[in-house]
Amino acid sequence: ATENLSSIKQCYRRIRLSGLLPETNSIWYKIIKVYHMLMINYIGVAAVLDILLNKNNLIDFVQAISAVMIYMHNNTKAVNIYARQQVVRQLFDRLDNFSKESARDKANQTRKQSFREKFISVYCQSFLWLPIFSFVAGVFGDYMSGFVKPHIPLQVWLPWSMKTFWSYLAGMVFITLLEFSVCVYYMSGIVILFSYTNELAECLKVLQKRLEVNGPADKTVYKHHKVIIELLQEFNKLFSGPYYVEILATTLQPCGFGYAFIKMLNRYDPSAPEVILKFLSSALAPGIVCACGQQITTQMERLHASAYMSKWYEEKPKVRRDLLILLTITSKNIDLNYRHFISYNYACYAMVLKGIYSYLMMIFSFDTE
Repeated sequence: ATENLSSIKQCYRRIRLSGLLPETNSIWYKIIKVYHMLMINYIGVAAVLDILLNKNNLIDFVQAISAVMIYMHNNTKAVNIYARQQVVRQLFDRLDNFSKESARDKANQTRKQSFREKFISVYCQSFLWLPIFSFVAGVFGDYMSGFVKPHIPLQVWLPWSMKTFWSYLAGMVFITLLEFSVCVYYMSGIVILFSYTNELAECLKVLQKRLEVNGPADKTVYKHHKVIIELLQEFNKLFSGPYYVEILATTLQPCGFGYAFIKMLNRYDPSAPEVILKFLSSALAPGIVCACGQQITTQMERLHASAYMSKWYEEKPKVRRDLLILLTITSKNIDLNYRHFISYNYACYAMVLKGIYSYLMMIFSFDTE
């Protein structure tokens, strides 16, 4: 059963639809990998073509910009994993083994799912249903408006016109498949990030408990703390860049959907609910990354507090020295970050939301309708 698997093994199981980090060398994983990469890269090319061929329609233009941003951060994360697949797999397996080792002293090996874990599970599963919802909402909106202009889920160029019934249906199905690849890649990126950071945070909780129960004299505390720092630094080295691209891209990505929603709402367009759902999902995307980073930061701060409150004055000089080193390290900016330039936390997310608002207001300033 999936519940009996470790968090890392569950991560591998949940992202198998993407072809990322396959558990076997099956030909099906290779086919899935090639299929999704072709679909994602088509979005990038077709969105740029749509921008170049745009007939001064601001709504279509900003939605095509959103499609380019979607392509950028999904393609960046996927290529990063494909290029370093073996290294990433080894890193995750190291964390899995370390987590099992550090959990041996826990009295209760089975723990209940936290609210964060349940939320991420529901959040990711809902993304797999988004393409179907977009398809139904688009067709319904077109039916209600008399098929004057197709409500396509992604604003990209198509090599055929959608004026006849079959060409319209083919276009809607094709773009729905494009959106499915986007959702699979995005969901996989979130699962990878959350599984790793959540497991690392659990290891920090165990370490904090060990320090509080056994005291500073426990040498395992310092040994495990060193391993956790190494695991975090290696994850930063592999993934902080692609997630930084995602944060930059998602500052612009929601703007197209937000602008389109306001315009659709003003003319009572039935497709407006589907667009606002995409706006909220896009705006929430960097929040998930920042929340994962904040979780690591919070656990580091709690470990520092436990070390500071320990009875160091009762220990031997060597133990005091080790504890001082631990306090010094935990007081530094050791978190999920991009080259120590920007830390992924709630403060970062606040800046992203401010950027989304600023860009959205700028788009409305260009609106002449």
